[in-house]
Amino acid sequence: MKRKGLLVMTLAMLGLFVPNMSAQEQCTEKPDARYKLIRQHYTVKRDGTTEYNYRKELTLLRNRAITAYADKGETFVVYNPKFQNLTINESYTIRKDGSRVKTPENAFVEQLPSQCESCGRFNDIVELAIVHTALEYDCTIVLDYTITSKTDILQQKIQLTQDCPVDKYEIIIDQPYDMEFYYRLEANGADIKQPDDKYTLHIVANNLKQTYGDDYLPAAETIYPTVWFSNRESVNPDMKQVRGKIVDAIPLINSERVRIRKLGNLSQHERNMLLVEALRDYVVDNIHCNNIPPSLLNHRSAEAAEVWQSGCGTPYEKAKTLAALLQQAGFYAYTTVNEEQVLTADDKRFSIVGSGEGTVSVVVDDEQLQFSATQKTPQRKPEKNHSCKKETVGDFVVYTIPARDCPIDVDPSFLPSQRTTPLQAARCDEDYTYTIDNEKATLVKPVQVAYTIEGLGSISVSIKQNGDKTEIAKQLKLDKDIIEPGQYQDFRRMMIDWNQYNTIYLRKK
Repeated sequence: MKRKGLLVMTLAMLGLFVPNMSAQEQCTEKPDARYKLIRQHYTVKRDGTTEYNYRKELTLLRNRAITAYADKGETFVVYNPKFQNLTINESYTIRKDGSRVKTPENAFVEQLPSQCESCGRFNDIVELAIVHTALEYDCTIVLDYTITSKTDILQQKIQLTQDCPVDKYEIIIDQPYDMEFYYRLEANGADIKQPDDKYTLHIVANNLKQTYGDDYLPAAETIYPTVWFSNRESVNPDMKQVRGKIVDAIPLINSERVRIRKLGNLSQHERNMLLVEALRDYVVDNIHCNNIPPSLLNHRSAEAAEVWQSGCGTPYEKAKTLAALLQQAGFYAYTTVNEEQVLTADDKRFSIVGSGEGTVSVVVDDEQLQFSATQKTPQRKPEKNHSCKKETVGDFVVYTIPARDCPIDVDPSFLPSQRTTPLQAARCDEDYTYTIDNEKATLVKPVQVAYTIEGLGSISVSIKQNGDKTEIAKQLKLDKDIIEPGQYQDFRRMMIDWNQYNTIYLRKK
């Protein structure tokens, strides 16, 4: 029994050193599919409308692309009929023998997008599911459609790299010459050209590799070719403003005040904080969140009263509702949409909506605080130097350092022996100490590891017995946020050394 327990623990530790094949190495085999062409063409007209034309030509190479991926055998087109109209221009499959099979009428199925569920005021939004037919090895799916929108607002962020290779990716912007336009292009090593022609913007990317499958990748825009563009300097002001009161919320505010007064002898500041948090919790728990991109709502957001009555809203609408509640409760509060600030090549700055989230700022007794309307508490680092977990295994007393006592969230078991892609880490300079009462037991194996890697950081792990105590001291300093492939082996070694000594064995006397 004792041997079995120790064997399992030892194998778990040794597992950290088993070389794994990286996700990128696994992808060197034949891809599941290949885009011959992706084209997105935006035409902004003087009458205040925009035409968006999308075309794809996708060749299926392996059975997995036909059976396992809904985005290969099916295409989902989402649009809002309140201000948009969808036209299917072409939809057919070119079989391996060259024959064409047109997509039948019954293969076009209208349905409610999943992100619009549980919210009646979003039930008009349509997702057209196109079920492609005549699929076989080496067939090519051709789809061409146009969405006409009653808006001239154009704000997009497009990642060119897909989950399978792309032979040609083309983006075209065509709008009146006297309309403002901002863009930024990050090639990130891709073969991208910008033809000098009549269009406002024309980008052609050739021979794009597929996205990486490695864990802990940096933000996509730092490793994949990405383009941002907008014909507005900032987001639509209608999204930002918090107007009006929520009359139906008065009973809630009053009842929370009564509840807090009954809690006993609290300072006014404590009462104010409890009220703010109670209103925040109510919005988080009772207003359903619908993650709908702002472009699908014509870059507008509903007012707080409408969100309150419907019991649902986008993340930013929930933020506006929380800000309105706080204002109604007597606090100075406002909300800001999470904008992505982008700098053009000629140092002009513009903004587009990022995640669609919003941050609520509120002043409580001269202290400005920030809250989310979609989660109750921000993620915090674990407290340092709290107790180790203790258990007895036969003749051994085993202590385990809390797993979250690590300044960066990287599990070395997910780090293969070889890697050719950058890795997202985090700068840190942290130390942790623990003291264990030996309780008439002896430390099995003292540990002393300490080294510095120039340009990367340093690590120190010390586990030693000092009389009737076992003293543990760990320090990790990392000088970089992104680990380049050339530093990966050293970083992996540091992570293994940091994690493999989290279990301490004491032998009973």
